[in-house]
Amino acid sequence: MHRVFKKRIWVWVLLFIVAGVISTVFLVARYNRWTYDMLNDNPPVKSLTHANEILDQYPTVRFLDLPAEIKQPFYITKYNLQNNISSSKFYLIPRKDLFKKIFLDIRINELVTKEQQIQGVWYFQKKQAYLCIDEKLIASLFLLQEKLVQINCDPNALIINSGYRSPNHNQSVGGAPISQHLFGKAIDLKIGDINQDGSVNQEDKQIVYKILNTDIIANKGGLGFYPNTQILHMDVRGEHARWNYYNRKK
Repeated sequence: MHRVFKKRIWVWVLLFIVAGVISTVFLVARYNRWTYDMLNDNPPVKSLTHANEILDQYPTVRFLDLPAEIKQPFYITKYNLQNNISSSKFYLIPRKDLFKKIFLDIRINELVTKEQQIQGVWYFQKKQAYLCIDEKLIASLFLLQEKLVQINCDPNALIINSGYRSPNHNQSVGGAPISQHLFGKAIDLKIGDINQDGSVNQEDKQIVYKILNTDIIANKGGLGFYPNTQILHMDVRGEHARWNYYNRKK
């Protein structure tokens, strides 16, 4: 009985530690956003013009001008990724500015690759982040916002699940070897209660998919439906691509 009691104590201690870590991460993330908004003018970004004004504040570089540690992962695969990304534009963004809003209430931090997303206390981090995002992709987001508003749906129910990915980030999430995320041409959206009926379901997802398929992406890019989830992939690869299952290159 004594041994059983000790084991139960250790289980509860471990659960307490795990709960503490999760709570700390959640609170730090909220604290970061709140602190940035208190110190900076950071309203929701409701137009493409406003988003472009924000991005135009930052210098840009091409892939070949990036630091070696950023470029190197693109050279060590067999897929010649460097050829596909050589002309891509990277925004040089101070780490603290990753909490600046760029689309409605969505922040730049949600679009950069995982290794550069800020998880800790932002004001201790003075390095730059590198955001690769195609201008056509930004325009598509704001066009989607407009279309949703026109049919009395809520664009604020859109969440960015994944934007630009480094090769390491892409591999860790099981992305396709030549994913459009690697070149700043793709976003995965998590679809919330778009139609504002009080529940999150496939109807919300179908609304967004139909708009993207018919009016925005059409034959100019890819859409991945990912069944049994609320995730939609959209990209501006320049050619038609569609899939509704997981084992499809994106």
